[in-house]
Amino acid sequence: MKQQIKRTLGKLLVTLMPSRAELVRQNEFSMSVGHRNPLNSLIRAGLAERLVDGDKLDELSANHRHFWATDQGTEYHVHARRHVTESYQQYFSYVSEILGGLLIANPEITTLVEVGCGGGSLLNLLAQQFPQIERFIGIDLSPAIIAENARMFDDARLEWVVANGKTWVEQTGGANTIYLSYRGVYEYFTQADLNEMFAKIASEKRPAISISIEPIGLQHDLDTTSDSLLYGTEYTFSHNYPHLYGQNGYTIHSVKRNEYDTHAICAVVASVGLKQAVPDVEDLLAALI
Repeated sequence: MKQQIKRTLGKLLVTLMPSRAELVRQNEFSMSVGHRNPLNSLIRAGLAERLVDGDKLDELSANHRHFWATDQGTEYHVHARRHVTESYQQYFSYVSEILGGLLIANPEITTLVEVGCGGGSLLNLLAQQFPQIERFIGIDLSPAIIAENARMFDDARLEWVVANGKTWVEQTGGANTIYLSYRGVYEYFTQADLNEMFAKIASEKRPAISISIEPIGLQHDLDTTSDSLLYGTEYTFSHNYPHLYGQNGYTIHSVKRNEYDTHAICAVVASVGLKQAVPDVEDLLAALI
């Protein structure tokens, strides 16, 4: 009931304050850094609700992409660098262990691409963890954060690219690659766009490993609801990642759901076209010696 009242008031404010609504769309559509203005929060809900009512999910996704290319998005990434690596090491270090085993079994995998790399700290951490990987490519919409990453991180294997992640993966991404997203990237893709990208990887870029560690709605039952849902105050997409990977022919190696106060995180490690799904015992022992 509270959310519905907020959305109704928000739509009214969008009508009454069109100039302010446009400023919110331009600068605060996904989130605002620092303190949040309650009036702008209502307007943002109204803007999003109008798009949902009009079945304009592509426009909803485009507004999110616009935000993450702005200075506001860059500011968020700068402040989130430490949190990103700390949260990965605290909750998702097991993903690196799974990936390590897959790499032992499939040494031809030599590139890791992070779609939506933000401040670059996770890509830099993974470069330290996996010296056998030859290229680490960070893709982000923000020219400012990409330029700062290039100045900040000096590992020669790190590459930084300003691009739409889906477009880059489909047009430039190759086989023998790990495709990674972490905590707030694919939730801004529509279900159709994400499914299309996963299908493209599976059909044209195999062998490949896909790792998605992404927010989903607390009420999204992945066992019963295969379609994506809208959730939260940002109106982002809660996707059923195991279903999307499964319907595109991926082998799923791990699925784990972590729940927090306002959302859950669904972490999935999947692959397509690998020669070996798990390492040989002899290879594992050799790697440990």
